[in-house]
Amino acid sequence: AAAKNIETKPIFQWSALAGAEGYELMVARDAAFGDLVINRTGSQTLPSTAWQSDTSLDYATTYYWKVRGITVATNSAWSDVGAFSTRSAPAPTTLSQLIAPSLHSPANGASLAPVKLVFQWDAVAGVSGYELLVAPKTTFADPVIIRVGEYALTTTAWQSDTSLDYATTYYWKVRGVSADTQGEWSDIGSFITEPVPTAPSLPPAWSSSPQIYYPRTGSQGIMIRPAFQWSAVDGGESYELIVATDASFTNQVINRLNEPATAWQPETNLDYNTTYYWRVRAAGTPAWSDTGVFITEPAPAQPAIPVWAKYLFGILILNSILISVTLVLLTIRLRRI
Repeated sequence: AAAKNIETKPIFQWSALAGAEGYELMVARDAAFGDLVINRTGSQTLPSTAWQSDTSLDYATTYYWKVRGITVATNSAWSDVGAFSTRSAPAPTTLSQLIAPSLHSPANGASLAPVKLVFQWDAVAGVSGYELLVAPKTTFADPVIIRVGEYALTTTAWQSDTSLDYATTYYWKVRGVSADTQGEWSDIGSFITEPVPTAPSLPPAWSSSPQIYYPRTGSQGIMIRPAFQWSAVDGGESYELIVATDASFTNQVINRLNEPATAWQPETNLDYNTTYYWRVRAAGTPAWSDTGVFITEPAPAQPAIPVWAKYLFGILILNSILISVTLVLLTIRLRRI
Protein backbone atom coordinates (compact mmCIF):
# COMPACT_ATOMS: atom_id res chain seq x y z
CA ALA A 1 0.00 0.00 0.00
CA ALA A 2 1.16 3.53 -0.72
CA ALA A 3 2.52 5.44 2.26
CA LYS A 4 0.37 8.40 3.33
CA ASN A 5 0.84 11.76 5.07
CA ILE A 6 4.44 12.04 3.87
CA GLU A 7 6.16 15.42 4.31
CA THR A 8 6.55 17.59 1.20
CA LYS A 9 10.34 17.32 1.42
CA PRO A 10 10.61 13.55 1.97
CA ILE A 11 13.74 11.49 2.50
CA PHE A 12 14.07 8.81 -0.18
CA GLN A 13 16.03 5.72 0.91
CA TRP A 14 16.87 2.41 -0.74
CA SER A 15 19.17 -0.59 -0.34
CA ALA A 16 22.74 -0.54 -1.61
CA LEU A 17 23.57 -2.36 -4.84
CA ALA A 18 26.94 -4.10 -5.01
CA GLY A 19 29.28 -2.45 -7.50
CA ALA A 20 27.11 0.63 -7.99
CA GLU A 21 29.02 3.92 -8.21
CA GLY A 22 25.91 6.03 -7.83
CA TYR A 23 22.14 6.01 -8.15
CA GLU A 24 19.53 7.61 -10.39
CA LEU A 25 16.20 8.65 -8.88
CA MET A 26 12.94 9.64 -10.58
CA VAL A 27 9.77 10.99 -8.95
CA ALA A 28 6.63 11.69 -10.96
CA ARG A 29 2.93 12.36 -10.62
CA ASP A 30 2.09 9.34 -12.79
CA ALA A 31 3.17 5.70 -12.74
CA ALA A 32 4.44 5.97 -16.34
CA PHE A 33 6.84 8.75 -15.26
CA GLY A 34 5.66 11.09 -17.98
CA ASP A 35 5.14 13.96 -15.55
CA LEU A 36 8.47 14.10 -13.72
CA VAL A 37 8.94 16.40 -10.73
CA ILE A 38 12.36 15.08 -9.63
CA ASN A 39 14.89 13.73 -12.11
CA ARG A 40 18.26 12.99 -10.51
CA THR A 41 19.89 11.31 -13.50
CA GLY A 42 22.90 11.96 -15.69
CA SER A 43 25.05 14.67 -14.14
CA GLN A 44 22.73 14.83 -11.10
CA THR A 45 23.13 11.24 -9.91
CA LEU A 46 23.18 10.58 -6.18
CA PRO A 47 26.29 9.15 -4.44
CA SER A 48 24.52 7.47 -1.49
CA THR A 49 21.45 5.39 -0.71
CA ALA A 50 19.46 8.19 0.91
CA TRP A 51 18.54 11.68 -0.25
CA GLN A 52 16.18 14.35 0.98
CA SER A 53 14.31 16.36 -1.63
CA ASP A 54 15.63 19.90 -1.96
CA THR A 55 12.32 21.15 -3.37
CA SER A 56 8.85 20.94 -1.82
CA LEU A 57 6.31 18.61 -3.39
CA ASP A 58 2.63 19.56 -3.55
CA TYR A 59 0.35 18.89 -0.61
CA ALA A 60 -2.22 16.05 -0.77
CA THR A 61 -0.75 14.60 -3.97
CA THR A 62 0.15 11.02 -4.96
CA TYR A 63 3.66 10.51 -6.33
CA TYR A 64 5.53 7.56 -7.83
CA TRP A 65 9.26 6.90 -7.55
CA LYS A 66 11.95 4.48 -8.65
CA VAL A 67 15.73 4.16 -8.42
CA ARG A 68 18.55 2.26 -10.11
CA GLY A 69 22.27 1.76 -9.65
CA ILE A 70 24.78 3.01 -12.21
CA THR A 71 28.45 2.58 -13.11
CA VAL A 72 30.59 4.22 -15.75
CA ALA A 73 29.88 1.35 -18.14
CA THR A 74 26.31 0.28 -17.43
CA ASN A 75 23.10 0.79 -15.46
CA SER A 76 21.07 -1.69 -13.44
CA ALA A 77 17.38 -2.31 -13.99
CA TRP A 78 15.01 0.13 -12.35
CA SER A 79 13.61 -0.82 -8.96
CA ASP A 80 9.96 -1.59 -8.44
CA VAL A 81 7.83 1.55 -8.53
CA GLY A 82 6.96 2.97 -5.12
CA ALA A 83 3.99 5.23 -4.39
CA PHE A 84 3.18 7.66 -1.61
CA SER A 85 0.84 10.55 -0.85
CA THR A 86 1.94 13.82 0.71
CA ARG A 87 0.19 15.27 3.74
CA SER A 88 -2.66 17.75 3.55
CA ALA A 89 -1.88 21.46 3.52
CA PRO A 90 -1.79 23.01 7.00
CA ALA A 91 -4.66 25.20 8.01
CA PRO A 92 -4.04 28.93 7.46
CA THR A 93 -2.44 30.57 10.47
CA THR A 94 -3.80 33.81 11.87
CA LEU A 95 -2.31 36.03 14.50
CA SER A 96 -5.22 35.26 16.83
CA GLN A 97 -4.00 31.64 16.92
CA LEU A 98 -0.49 32.61 18.01
CA ILE A 99 0.73 33.15 21.51
CA ALA A 100 1.53 36.66 22.63
CA PRO A 101 5.20 37.73 22.76
CA SER A 102 7.20 37.03 25.92
CA LEU A 103 8.85 40.09 27.45
CA HIS A 104 12.60 39.92 28.10
CA SER A 105 14.02 43.32 28.99
CA PRO A 106 13.54 45.13 31.24
CA ALA A 107 12.82 42.18 33.55
CA ASN A 108 9.50 42.34 35.35
CA GLY A 109 9.92 44.35 38.55
CA ALA A 110 13.35 45.66 37.56
CA SER A 111 14.65 48.71 39.38
CA LEU A 112 17.27 51.32 38.47
CA ALA A 113 16.23 51.11 34.83
CA PRO A 114 17.78 53.89 32.68
CA VAL A 115 15.40 56.60 31.52
CA LYS A 116 16.23 55.71 27.90
CA LEU A 117 16.16 51.95 28.25
CA VAL A 118 16.03 49.14 25.70
CA PHE A 119 12.82 47.11 25.41
CA GLN A 120 13.23 43.54 24.12
CA TRP A 121 10.78 40.66 23.54
CA ASP A 122 10.41 37.31 21.76
CA ALA A 123 9.73 37.15 18.02
CA VAL A 124 6.29 36.03 16.77
CA ALA A 125 6.11 34.16 13.47
CA GLY A 126 4.01 35.65 10.69
CA VAL A 127 3.91 39.25 11.88
CA SER A 128 5.10 42.35 10.01
CA GLY A 129 5.76 44.44 13.10
CA TYR A 130 5.16 44.99 16.81
CA GLU A 131 3.14 47.55 18.76
CA LEU A 132 4.53 48.81 22.09
CA LEU A 133 2.81 50.75 24.85
CA VAL A 134 4.47 52.19 27.98
CA ALA A 135 2.45 53.97 30.66
CA PRO A 136 2.56 54.90 34.37
CA LYS A 137 -0.78 53.09 34.90
CA THR A 138 -1.75 49.46 34.41
CA THR A 139 -4.81 50.61 32.47
CA PHE A 140 -2.52 52.30 29.88
CA ALA A 141 -4.91 55.27 29.95
CA ASP A 142 -2.08 57.83 29.69
CA PRO A 143 0.73 56.14 27.74
CA VAL A 144 4.07 57.94 27.48
CA ILE A 145 5.34 55.73 24.62
CA ILE A 146 2.91 54.82 21.82
CA ARG A 147 4.50 52.83 18.99
CA VAL A 148 1.34 51.63 17.19
CA GLY A 149 -0.10 51.83 13.68
CA GLU A 150 2.32 53.48 11.27
CA TYR A 151 4.81 53.87 14.14
CA ALA A 152 4.92 50.12 14.91
CA LEU A 153 8.38 48.60 15.36
CA THR A 154 9.90 46.14 12.90
CA THR A 155 12.42 44.50 15.27
CA THR A 156 12.25 42.70 18.63
CA ALA A 157 14.44 45.26 20.41
CA TRP A 158 14.06 49.04 20.58
CA GLN A 159 15.72 51.79 22.61
CA SER A 160 13.44 54.58 23.76
CA ASP A 161 14.04 57.82 21.86
CA THR A 162 12.52 59.88 24.68
CA SER A 163 13.55 60.08 28.34
CA LEU A 164 11.20 58.67 30.96
CA ASP A 165 10.85 60.32 34.36
CA TYR A 166 13.31 59.44 37.10
CA ALA A 167 12.27 57.21 40.04
CA THR A 168 8.94 56.32 38.42
CA THR A 169 7.09 53.03 38.03
CA TYR A 170 6.10 52.20 34.45
CA TYR A 171 4.15 49.37 32.82
CA TRP A 172 4.65 48.02 29.31
CA LYS A 173 3.24 45.48 26.86
CA VAL A 174 3.81 44.34 23.24
CA ARG A 175 1.78 42.60 20.53
CA GLY A 176 2.42 41.42 16.97
CA VAL A 177 0.58 42.96 14.03
CA SER A 178 0.20 42.38 10.30
CA ALA A 179 -1.40 44.34 7.51
CA ASP A 180 -4.95 43.27 8.37
CA THR A 181 -5.02 41.97 11.95
CA GLN A 182 -3.52 42.24 15.43
CA GLY A 183 -2.26 39.58 17.82
CA GLU A 184 -2.84 39.24 21.55
CA TRP A 185 -1.08 41.60 23.94
CA SER A 186 1.76 40.18 26.00
CA ASP A 187 1.62 39.99 29.78
CA ILE A 188 2.17 43.39 31.39
CA GLY A 189 5.71 44.07 32.59
CA SER A 190 6.73 46.68 35.15
CA PHE A 191 9.96 48.50 36.04
CA ILE A 192 11.18 51.47 38.09
CA THR A 193 13.52 54.02 36.57
CA GLU A 194 16.75 55.12 38.20
CA PRO A 195 16.76 57.95 40.76
CA VAL A 196 17.64 61.52 39.85
CA PRO A 197 21.44 61.85 39.41
CA THR A 198 23.31 63.56 42.23
CA ALA A 199 24.42 67.14 41.79
CA PRO A 200 28.26 66.81 41.70
CA SER A 201 29.76 67.00 38.24
CA LEU A 202 30.87 63.78 36.63
CA PRO A 203 34.58 62.92 36.48
CA PRO A 204 36.35 63.24 33.15
CA ALA A 205 35.76 60.45 30.64
CA TRP A 206 39.25 59.00 31.00
CA SER A 207 38.70 58.21 34.69
CA SER A 208 35.07 56.99 34.61
CA SER A 209 33.62 53.76 33.28
CA PRO A 210 30.12 52.76 32.12
CA GLN A 211 27.67 50.79 34.21
CA ILE A 212 26.36 47.63 32.56
CA TYR A 213 22.59 47.34 32.51
CA TYR A 214 21.65 44.32 30.39
CA PRO A 215 22.25 41.41 30.44
CA ARG A 216 22.54 41.67 34.21
CA THR A 217 25.33 39.77 35.97
CA GLY A 218 24.21 36.28 36.94
CA SER A 219 21.16 36.27 34.67
CA GLN A 220 20.16 33.03 32.91
CA GLY A 221 17.98 32.11 29.95
CA ILE A 222 19.18 35.14 27.97
CA MET A 223 18.22 35.21 24.27
CA ILE A 224 21.03 34.21 21.88
CA ARG A 225 20.82 37.69 20.31
CA PRO A 226 20.61 39.89 23.41
CA ALA A 227 20.51 43.67 23.29
CA PHE A 228 23.53 44.81 25.32
CA GLN A 229 22.94 48.05 27.22
CA TRP A 230 25.13 50.28 29.40
CA SER A 231 25.21 53.80 30.84
CA ALA A 232 26.70 56.76 29.03
CA VAL A 233 30.08 58.19 30.05
CA ASP A 234 30.46 61.95 30.23
CA GLY A 235 32.50 62.98 27.20
CA GLY A 236 32.38 59.53 25.62
CA GLU A 237 31.61 59.77 21.90
CA SER A 238 31.68 56.02 21.20
CA TYR A 239 32.17 52.75 23.05
CA GLU A 240 34.06 49.47 22.82
CA LEU A 241 32.19 46.26 23.71
CA ILE A 242 33.84 42.88 24.26
CA VAL A 243 32.05 39.54 24.79
CA ALA A 244 34.01 36.34 25.50
CA THR A 245 33.55 32.80 26.79
CA ASP A 246 36.17 33.30 29.52
CA ALA A 247 36.60 35.86 32.27
CA SER A 248 40.07 36.86 31.04
CA PHE A 249 38.57 37.75 27.61
CA THR A 250 41.07 35.58 25.75
CA ASN A 251 38.43 33.78 23.68
CA GLN A 252 36.50 36.75 22.32
CA VAL A 253 33.33 36.21 20.27
CA ILE A 254 32.38 39.89 19.91
CA ASN A 255 34.69 42.92 19.74
CA ARG A 256 32.54 45.90 18.82
CA LEU A 257 34.54 49.09 18.25
CA ASN A 258 33.33 52.69 17.88
CA GLU A 259 29.70 51.97 18.78
CA PRO A 260 28.05 55.42 19.01
CA ALA A 261 25.01 54.35 21.09
CA THR A 262 24.70 52.90 24.60
CA ALA A 263 22.86 49.82 23.33
CA TRP A 264 23.70 47.30 20.63
CA GLN A 265 22.24 44.00 19.40
CA PRO A 266 24.55 41.54 17.56
CA GLU A 267 23.67 40.47 14.03
CA THR A 268 24.70 36.85 14.66
CA ASN A 269 23.55 34.40 17.31
CA LEU A 270 25.52 33.39 20.38
CA ASP A 271 25.61 29.70 21.31
CA TYR A 272 22.80 28.14 23.30
CA ASN A 273 23.30 27.27 26.99
CA THR A 274 26.71 28.97 27.18
CA THR A 275 28.28 31.22 29.80
CA TYR A 276 29.50 34.57 28.45
CA TYR A 277 31.43 37.48 29.99
CA TRP A 278 31.16 41.06 28.78
CA ARG A 279 32.47 44.54 29.48
CA VAL A 280 32.42 47.97 27.88
CA ARG A 281 34.37 51.23 27.97
CA ALA A 282 34.39 54.61 26.34
CA ALA A 283 36.56 54.53 23.19
CA GLY A 284 40.10 55.71 23.81
CA THR A 285 39.94 55.28 27.61
CA PRO A 286 41.43 52.59 29.86
CA ALA A 287 38.49 52.42 32.27
CA TRP A 288 36.53 49.22 31.61
CA SER A 289 33.16 48.61 33.25
CA ASP A 290 32.71 45.82 35.76
CA THR A 291 32.61 42.41 34.06
CA GLY A 292 29.12 41.05 33.49
CA VAL A 293 28.37 37.33 33.21
CA PHE A 294 25.25 35.62 31.87
CA ILE A 295 24.07 32.27 30.50
CA THR A 296 22.13 31.98 27.25
CA GLU A 297 18.86 30.10 26.87
CA PRO A 298 18.89 26.31 26.29
CA ALA A 299 18.55 25.02 22.75
CA PRO A 300 14.97 24.32 21.60
CA ALA A 301 13.90 20.70 22.01
CA GLN A 302 14.29 18.64 18.86
CA PRO A 303 11.06 17.14 17.49
CA ALA A 304 10.64 13.41 18.14
CA ILE A 305 11.03 11.03 15.21
CA PRO A 306 7.54 9.81 14.15
CA VAL A 307 6.79 6.15 14.86
CA TRP A 308 5.99 5.53 11.19
CA ALA A 309 9.44 6.84 10.20
CA LYS A 310 11.16 4.43 12.61
CA TYR A 311 9.02 1.58 11.23
CA LEU A 312 9.83 2.51 7.64
CA PHE A 313 13.55 2.79 8.42
CA GLY A 314 13.49 -0.70 10.01
CA ILE A 315 11.83 -2.17 6.92
CA LEU A 316 14.43 -0.54 4.65
CA ILE A 317 17.30 -1.90 6.76
CA LEU A 318 15.77 -5.41 6.70
CA ASN A 319 15.31 -5.22 2.91
CA SER A 320 18.93 -4.10 2.55
CA ILE A 321 20.14 -7.11 4.53
CA LEU A 322 17.99 -9.55 2.52
CA ILE A 323 19.21 -8.16 -0.80
CA SER A 324 22.84 -8.29 0.33
CA VAL A 325 22.47 -11.95 1.41
CA THR A 326 20.76 -12.83 -1.87
CA LEU A 327 23.58 -11.22 -3.88
CA VAL A 328 26.22 -13.13 -1.89
CA LEU A 329 24.45 -16.48 -2.46
CA LEU A 330 24.02 -15.71 -6.15
CA THR A 331 27.75 -14.87 -6.46
CA ILE A 332 28.71 -18.20 -4.80
CA ARG A 333 26.40 -20.12 -7.12
CA LEU A 334 27.80 -18.42 -10.22
CA ARG A 335 31.36 -19.25 -9.14
CA ARG A 336 30.45 -22.94 -8.80
CA ILE A 337 29.01 -22.94 -12.31
